[in-house]
Amino acid sequence: MKLQATLRFAFFFAVNLATSLHAASVIQFAAANFTVAENAEQATITVQRTQDLDTPVSVDFATADGTATNGLKYTAVSGTLAFGASETNKSIAVPILNEGFVEGTKNFRVILSNPNGGAVLGTRTNLLVAITDNDSPLQVEFASYEAREDEATVVIGVVRGDDGDFPVSVEYATANVTAMAGRDYIETIGRLTFASGEKLKLVSIPILNDALKEPNETFRFTLTNATGTILGTQKSATITLKDNDPGVEFVTAKYYIDEDEGALRVTVRRGNDLALEPFTVDYATVNGTAVAGQDYVRTHGTLAFAAGELSRSFEVPIINDGILEADENFRVVLSNPSGGASLSAATNLTVTLCDATGMTPHGFAAIHREAQGVVKLTFSGEVSKRFQPFFDLYPVEVSTNLVDWQALALLQRTNSATNDLTFVDPAAGTPMRFYRVPTNHFTAAYPKPTGPYPVGRIDRLITDPTRRNRYGISTNGSFAISVWYPAAPTAGQRSARWFEEVVARDTSSSSYWAFVDSYGYSSTKWLDRLPYLWTYAFNDAPLAEVSGAFPVVLFSPGWTTDRRQNNEKLEGLASHGYVAVAVDHPEAYATVWPDGSYYSRSSNPADTEDAEKDRVRDLVVVLDELTNWNQTDARFAGRLALDKVGAMGHSAGGETIVKLGQQDARCKAVILLDSGVEGTLQGFSTPSLTMHMTGDGDNSVFAASKTNAVWFQISNTDHVTFSNYLIFGGYPLATNRDAVRTIHAYTLSFFNKWLKGRDDRLHEGPSPDFPRVINFRKK
Repeated sequence: MKLQATLRFAFFFAVNLATSLHAASVIQFAAANFTVAENAEQATITVQRTQDLDTPVSVDFATADGTATNGLKYTAVSGTLAFGASETNKSIAVPILNEGFVEGTKNFRVILSNPNGGAVLGTRTNLLVAITDNDSPLQVEFASYEAREDEATVVIGVVRGDDGDFPVSVEYATANVTAMAGRDYIETIGRLTFASGEKLKLVSIPILNDALKEPNETFRFTLTNATGTILGTQKSATITLKDNDPGVEFVTAKYYIDEDEGALRVTVRRGNDLALEPFTVDYATVNGTAVAGQDYVRTHGTLAFAAGELSRSFEVPIINDGILEADENFRVVLSNPSGGASLSAATNLTVTLCDATGMTPHGFAAIHREAQGVVKLTFSGEVSKRFQPFFDLYPVEVSTNLVDWQALALLQRTNSATNDLTFVDPAAGTPMRFYRVPTNHFTAAYPKPTGPYPVGRIDRLITDPTRRNRYGISTNGSFAISVWYPAAPTAGQRSARWFEEVVARDTSSSSYWAFVDSYGYSSTKWLDRLPYLWTYAFNDAPLAEVSGAFPVVLFSPGWTTDRRQNNEKLEGLASHGYVAVAVDHPEAYATVWPDGSYYSRSSNPADTEDAEKDRVRDLVVVLDELTNWNQTDARFAGRLALDKVGAMGHSAGGETIVKLGQQDARCKAVILLDSGVEGTLQGFSTPSLTMHMTGDGDNSVFAASKTNAVWFQISNTDHVTFSNYLIFGGYPLATNRDAVRTIHAYTLSFFNKWLKGRDDRLHEGPSPDFPRVINFRKK
């Protein structure tokens, strides 16, 4: 009996020991908090079960109001979750109600209770669910608008957010500031009614075009008394009326001209009011350091404007004295307007005569027929001292009959070189072979692209109908793009200008160059050369006649800069078989449209979140437009590989392309040029290459990437080294050009890997060929 009792006790102890070692099921929410959008229809919340998975268990749940109310923001639910054997997750579906109130984030709770089957509750049993508000209020679309006096109307947008699907209304009215109703614009009042589903109403306000020379003036447009909704923070807009009556003036206050150009054509303009009466104005040259009779021909006279005539011109002959000397200047002055006309402040034009000593036309110094019919061409032509740091381009053409010409080569001469420029034509085996080269100088600030293709360039205007108020035009949703592409060599074509001449010669205080100079890039010392700088791209050249489609690279320029900001890198990509597209974003300081329309800002707009969204939207619109081109465009149909799209951005453009990479799956790889991302960036998965200047440690994109990311710096560089404006930078030209050589090589290597499937592995590490790459990192 004693033994039996002992055995019985031992068995009982063992059973209880085993039971105590077998852990109970733990039931709790998968997370402590949950966020759902108001328009998501339902919140799907996960409840987890851990530890004992063999026993069926259950738990009760129920919702409870917080700042969110049952029946208004969500529908209350309750019930029991039953976990079968091996089940680890169950879901609770809570209906979310999309009402129309603008009220911010609201929350409610989901609570677990009454575990059964031996289960216990974990620590996360009281879940806070936040419902983010998707309801934006009724408000004015933009805080500011501009209108020229002669535009007839300014169109103000009033937008309604997602505040429900029911009619609402709002009153509006204009109010004077410095502009006066009845004199500068027509007072406009009324009520707008939005039907169900309507999101936009436009209000046209008539503008009055007077003939008074006056400062810009403003008035306000204000929303009040909303019915059925509330007003947002942007209840009003300021409209600036830009005076189009500057008085009689020169088109520009400064002008640079090479002394070998023969004559200066000076244009005088009046206001834009066609109803102005006839008048006259006198003009005369005045010596400065340049002397009449030695450096230019003394010129004076009277310009007679007919009624409605907007501009008249005259010429001042320039004398090329052939003497090596400093630049000289003289002035041209307007005076004595008649017929009630008045002069503006810009009545004193300073003309700088840029010394052209040593400038001789392009030509042939010698032609030698050598062995096996090979012909060696030696070229002549010199540049003045001011162009010594640059390059000269020689477009050479060939013919067998002096009628039919073909492009033969685009030669680059380093202007500081002392040796002759030569070219060997190995195909010169025919009895008759003629050569020609333009006598013109085509001066380029950067070296020739390294790829096998000639480069073509076109400028086009595309329109986003969903947006307005671009470049100060209240109804405008259009913007300019430039496209660089592999081209077929064609006779008779000439290189495209680096800058449109209207931009290059705009020296006003509100010009793009005044803006650039305000950043300390010393642009003013190059203003005399800007109108004479060319590129390696040919305007409107035919697309290269090769099979297949070309990968596409989008380029986003830095804040307020324009689509020409990095054209040398885009030409380089095009020469290697890419189609590169650059955009003038809404805040571009100056933009020229293909029809010659020129828009220049008078102030620097704020870099806001909405502005960044606009920039990203531009690139999405461009991709959509390229999709259309690939179907129907005469030049590009079937030639764009839109499954192989990359993006590149400088400065603020880097953040733009990163957000494009996040939002648009068409973007397969991005390159940031001295750029990063403001704020927190998480989980970036698009392959990225970031190149930075010396001392810049922004590695935000690299840090947010789990894989396929490269980051490094280039020694002895500054911010503009990574742009096309390297001639304005703080380092010597030779130093900047060597850095650009590095940028080109790594850019091409990276895009070749991700867009062409060709991996030379250069972008995977430093290389002795590019010793200025430092602090290299790779994931």
